[in-house]
Amino acid sequence: KYITELQLKQEGKISYIQDKTQSLEQNITTEFARLYQFLQDKEKQLIQQLNEESKGILEKMKKSLTEIQKMADAIQRQIDIHSTLRQEDPLHFLSSLKNETERNKDSQEVNTDAVTLISDDLTLGVYKGPLQCKVWKEMLSILNPGVSRLSLDPNTAHSKLIFSEDLTSIRRGDKWKQLPDIPERFDKKECVLGS
Repeated sequence: KYITELQLKQEGKISYIQDKTQSLEQNITTEFARLYQFLQDKEKQLIQQLNEESKGILEKMKKSLTEIQKMADAIQRQIDIHSTLRQEDPLHFLSSLKNETERNKDSQEVNTDAVTLISDDLTLGVYKGPLQCKVWKEMLSILNPGVSRLSLDPNTAHSKLIFSEDLTSIRRGDKWKQLPDIPERFDKKECVLGS
C-alpha cells in the first residue's frame, strides 16, 4: 500500500511538472511575441519618421538644385550671346538676338542672391546614438509584471526579524524571538522568503 501511494504521488508530481513546463513554455512564447511585436512596431515607426524627414530635406534640396540649374542656364545663355556678338555679322546677330530675347524674357537678369545652398541634415541623435537605450526605456511600459506587492512569509523568517503588520517589510531586531521550530524557517542566516 505504501509503495502504491508513493507511486501515485510520484506520477502526480511528474504530471504536474509536465503541465507546468507546457504552461511556462507557452508563457515564454507569448511574452517574447509581445517583445518582438513592440520592437518591430518601433522599428517601423523610426524608419517612417526617418523617411519623412529625409523626404522633406530632399524636396528642399531638389527645389534649390532646380533654381541653381535655371540660374546656370541663364548665365550660359548670356555668355553665348556675348560671344556671338563678338564673332558674328552684326546684322545676323541682331536678328538672332531678337529671337533669343523673346525666348528668354524671364532670364534677362540673373539674380544670384535668390538661390541658396540647402545644407540641412538628418537628426542623427534620433536614429543613431543611444537608440537601444531609448527603445529600452519605452519598452518598460509593456513589461509585466511592473512593481507588484510583495508578501513575506513569517513561517520562513529568522527569529531576529520583525515584520510590519501588512507583512510587506521587515527590520532586524536585537533579540531572538521564541518561534516554533519548523523546517522552512531560516535559523542560521537572517532571511525570509516572499511571494
